[in-house]
Amino acid sequence: MAWYDGTENYTKEKLFKAYPKKICRGLFLSDDGKRLAIVNDFEENTPFYKASDPKREEDFSEKNVFYHVFAGEDGVKARAATEEFIKTADLKDSDSVLLLRKDPDRLFAYGNGHICLSLLEITAALADGVSDGSVFILPLMLYFHRCPVCGKRTLSERGMFEICAECGWEDEGIDGEDEEPVFAPNGDCTIREYRKKYFEFKAEDPLYSRWGDCLKRKKENKEKR
Repeated sequence: MAWYDGTENYTKEKLFKAYPKKICRGLFLSDDGKRLAIVNDFEENTPFYKASDPKREEDFSEKNVFYHVFAGEDGVKARAATEEFIKTADLKDSDSVLLLRKDPDRLFAYGNGHICLSLLEITAALADGVSDGSVFILPLMLYFHRCPVCGKRTLSERGMFEICAECGWEDEGIDGEDEEPVFAPNGDCTIREYRKKYFEFKAEDPLYSRWGDCLKRKKENKEKR
C-alpha cells in the first residue's frame, strides 16, 4: 500500500450508507447527488494505479493532479454521472468528493478532493477521439485548505496542528490577523507577525519554502555523515 497515510479504516457499510447510488465500479453518489465517492481499487504497479496515485509523500501543493480511469461501459456511466454531479453539487465544498483506496483486506479514506474542470474537457476530448467516449479519465486533486499566513492550499484539515509546507505555520485553527494563539505552537506569534517573518525569508530567497528548506537540511545532514 504505497501511499497509505495512516488514515482510519472505512467500512463498506459506511460507504453504502452515505453513498447508496452505485454508478459503476469505483464510483458512488449520495442520495441527493451532491457528494461523490471514488474508490481506487487498481492493482499496484499497473498503469491505472500509477495514474491514480495522489503522491501524498511528495510536496503537498495545489498542482499535483492524478487521474481515475473508467473504461468500457463504466466509462460511459461515469461520464454521465460526473456531468450531472458537476451541475448539482457545490464544487467549492471540501466534502463534496471523498477519495478512498481499496486493498484486499481493507478500505480506507485517504482524503477529500476536487475535480479539475480545466483538465476535464481536455481528457474528455482525447477519450472521444480514440474510443467514442468509452474511456472516461477523471482528473483530480487533493483538496487542501488555505494556510491563513501564506494563502497556499497546503492544509488537509484546519485546526489540527498541521505544518504548512510553504511557510511553516503550525495551524491551530485561528484566523484573526492579530488573534492571540491559544496553544502558541508558533512561538506566541500572531498570524500577522508570522507572515512578516515569512516575507523576510522570501525577500532573501524568492524560492524559499518550508518544505524546500527541510529537504535542503536533510540533504546537508546526509552529506555530513
